[in-house]
Formats: sequence, C-alpha cells, structure tokens
Amino acid sequence: MDEHRFFALLGGQVPSYQDYADFISVIENLQIEGLWEILVNAPSLNGILRTAVNKTLQDKVVRKNVDESLDAIVARIHQDFK
Repeated sequence: MDEHRFFALLGGQVPSYQDYADFISVIENLQIEGLWEILVNAPSLNGILRTAVNKTLQDKVVRKNVDESLDAIVARIHQDFK
C-alpha cells in the first residue's frame, strides 16, 4: 500500500475494497503499540477500518497474554519435573 494512501485513510478517506485489503495487510504487521496509536490518534478513521484495527489489536493482545502464560507454564514444568 502506498504510504500517502495509508495516511489518507487514517485521515478519514473512504476506502475502496482494494484499500481495505491493503490496509489489512499493513496493520497485520504492526505491533500492539502501533495499532493502539492508530485507534487513539486517528479519530476520523473510517468505521470499517477502525473495526479492523480494533479486531487485530484484540487478537494480538490475546495472543501475547497466552504466549506469556505459556512461557510461565513451561518454565514451571521444567522446574517442577527436574
């Protein structure tokens, strides 16, 4: 996706279907902090795109929490069963 178009969408321009697909590809590669910044600092973002950013953020937060829990569980198993 063109950088200019991405920021135009953040500014509130209405996306085409192709814009939506490209936007999804970009946000899926962002870290949690970047997604949060978009939600907080792009109040004019189109509702469809805002929903996509929010969903992507939710999925990444859940994954991060599961990963952290899993790491703790694995560490405990190694400790308890040595």
